[in-house]
Amino acid sequence: MTFGIRRMRIGSSNIRFEYLWQDSENYKRPTKMPAPEYVEHLMAWIQSNIDNEKMFPSRIGNAQFMSKPKDNLLTCVKHLGVPFPKEFPSLIRQMFKRLYRVYAHIYCHHYPVIVQLGLEPHLNTSFKHYVLFIDEHNLSSGKDFWGPLGELVDSMLRAE
Repeated sequence: MTFGIRRMRIGSSNIRFEYLWQDSENYKRPTKMPAPEYVEHLMAWIQSNIDNEKMFPSRIGNAQFMSKPKDNLLTCVKHLGVPFPKEFPSLIRQMFKRLYRVYAHIYCHHYPVIVQLGLEPHLNTSFKHYVLFIDEHNLSSGKDFWGPLGELVDSMLRAE
């Protein structure tokens, strides 16, 4: 399954993105589509993966807990349940990579409207949490992962 954006130069300074969607069901080949349709396919794809018991098992089994005398917090000592599949880490990376493209689209194409509506602090906070989560869990695949928002991401990571 592929989900990508192809960058195309228009004139000397305009950059336009071409949204491509491919899945194993309806779009066997990368298919160009408008951004809203692209985002709709992405959200449906993520939801179907989250709902897939094989990818996101919900049966966690029995967990045995032991109380720590020092701070009275419960610590899980033993966890018996359905394991996550070996493909889980790559699926999570792919989900976060694809979700990044939604942020990139919002910042690159709708930022003036976001500012005009007074939503800039909310967008920036949401994106910063997203960036810090990806950084904390090593979900990015290098500098190229951040594309057009690389400088913003660098400044967010330096601030931490």
